[in-house]
Amino acid sequence: MSALIGGGIGFVPALVYVRSMAVAPGADARRALSAQFRAEFFKFAATAVLFVLTFVWFRDVAPVALFLTYLATLAMYWVALAVF
Repeated sequence: MSALIGGGIGFVPALVYVRSMAVAPGADARRALSAQFRAEFFKFAATAVLFVLTFVWFRDVAPVALFLTYLATLAMYWVALAVF
């Protein structure tokens, strides 16, 4: 269960980022940069909230499995960027 939660904590904020990053086609660079900063803030906030909620709601969570799976999820984003 801890590994599943850790993977979810890595995946859900990425979805939040994608939804927050929407910029109209042809938007100027300032608007695109503003959307980037806003999306990154929401991603960071979502990650922090999910970690806090996990440790509040799931008292018997295995921290090592949780963090290792979270880090593995983040590492896969970098691997995907390198491969594709």
